[in-house]
Amino acid sequence: MQKGLPLVVLFVTVALAQPIAAQNLDKIKKLSADQAAVLVKRSGPLSLSSLAVITDDTARVLSQHNGALSLGSLTTITPEAAKALALHKNDLHLPGLSTLAQAEATALARHTGTLFLDGLSTLSVEAATALSLHAGGLSLEGLTTVDDNAVKALARLKGPLFLGGLTTLSNDAAASLSQHDGPLFLNGLTTLSAETAQALIPFKGSLFLGGLTTLTPDAAKVLSGFTGPLFLSGQTKLSPEAAGALTQLSGGVLLINGLNTLSDEATWALSQLRGPRFLSGLSLFSNESVDSLAKLKGPLFQSGPSTLSSEAANALQQLDGGVLFLSGLTVLPPESVVGLSQLKGPLFLSGLTALTPVAAKAISQRSEMLFLNGLTTLSPATAAELAPLKGALILSSLATLSDETAGLLAKVQGPLFLNGLTTLTPVAAKALSRHASILALMGLENLSSESFLFLCGHPDVRLPSDLRITD
Repeated sequence: MQKGLPLVVLFVTVALAQPIAAQNLDKIKKLSADQAAVLVKRSGPLSLSSLAVITDDTARVLSQHNGALSLGSLTTITPEAAKALALHKNDLHLPGLSTLAQAEATALARHTGTLFLDGLSTLSVEAATALSLHAGGLSLEGLTTVDDNAVKALARLKGPLFLGGLTTLSNDAAASLSQHDGPLFLNGLTTLSAETAQALIPFKGSLFLGGLTTLTPDAAKVLSGFTGPLFLSGQTKLSPEAAGALTQLSGGVLLINGLNTLSDEATWALSQLRGPRFLSGLSLFSNESVDSLAKLKGPLFQSGPSTLSSEAANALQQLDGGVLFLSGLTVLPPESVVGLSQLKGPLFLSGLTALTPVAAKAISQRSEMLFLNGLTTLSPATAAELAPLKGALILSSLATLSDETAGLLAKVQGPLFLNGLTTLTPVAAKALSRHASILALMGLENLSSESFLFLCGHPDVRLPSDLRITD
C-alpha cells in the first residue's frame, strides 16, 4: 500500500470539503500523479514538507495548484521535474535544494512567480546566469558567500532579489547589484563601509538594509545620495551626525523601525527630511523631540507610544506633512484629543480599541479623514458624538452594528466606511440609507431583500458585487 494518506482518503476528504490538517499533509512521503491531482484541488498554500522524491509526472500535476507550493524535503530535482514545476503560477518553495546545476536552474528560470531557493549554500556562475532570466522574485537567503561574477549575473534579474544570507559584500559585488532592476534585500549585512555604500548609490529601487544596527556618519553621508526608498529597520541607535546626513536623502522615504531611542538632536535632524519617515520603534518622546517631529515636511509613521500627552498632541498638530500614523496608541486621554483634532490631514489611530464619548466629541471637530480601525464595538453615546465629523470616518473593524448606533452614525457628515459589517438589519439599513455622503459597505455578505432595497435608496452606496440577497 502507498505510504502516507491513501488516495481514497484524499478523494473523500476533498469531495466532502473537509480540510486536511497541515500536519497530515506534512506526513506524506510518497505521492503519485493521481494522488497529486486530488491535492491540487485544495485552495490556499500546499506544503508537502516530507515529500523527498518527486516523479516528473507528479511534478506536472502539482504545478497546476493555484496557491503557493512548498516541497521542503526535495534535495535533488531532475531537469524534467524542474521544467514541470516551472509551470506553477504562484510562489514556489524548494528549500531542500542545497545545490543547483545549470540545467535545473535553466528550467526553474521559466517560473513566473516568486522562486524560493533558500537552501542553496553555493551557486555557480552558470546557474546564476540561468536564474537571472527568471521573471519573478528570487530568494537566495541561504547563500552566505557568492562569487562576484555570480552576483554580477544575478543583478540582471528583473524583480525582487533576496540575498539576506550575505554578511559581507565586496565593492565589486555592490557595484554589480547597483544595476539591479527591482527591490534589493541585503538584510544580512551588519556593517556597511562608506566605500560599499558608494558602490550601491546608482541603484534605483527599494534598498533593504535591515541588518545594520549602527550606521556611521560617513556611510550615512554617502547613502544620502540614494534616490530610492531606504529601509534601515535594524537601526537601534542613530547619532545626530548620521541623522543629519540622512536628511539629504534624495529618495525621500526612510524607514528606521528598530530605533528604541532617539536623541533630541537626531530627531531635529530627521525632521528636515522631506518625505515619509517610519519611526515605529520609538516608545517615548521628550517635549523637545516632539517639537522637532512637528516640524516634519512629510508624513510621520509612528507606532511606538501607547499613550500621548496633551503637550505632545498640541505640538504634533503643527505637522507639516499632513498625515499622522499613531497606530501604537491604545489609550488616548481626552485632553490629548483636543490637540490632535486640529491636525490638518488624515489621522490614523488604528491602535485604539475603545473611544469614550468625551474623546469622540473632541475629535469630531476634524474635517479630514479619521481612521479608527481598532474599534470592534461602538456605543450609541460615542456614535452620537462623532456626528459632526466632516472628514471620512473609517470603522472597518466593526463586525456588528446595533440599530440605534446605525441611526446615529448616519448623521456623520463625511463619507462613512463600514467595510467590516457582514450583514445589516432592515432597521439599520434604513437608517444608513439616510447618510448624506459616501457609504461603503464592501464587507457585506448577506442581506435581506428589505435591507437591500433600503440601501439602494442611498445615492452613493458601495456594495460588493457578490452580495447575496435573501427573501
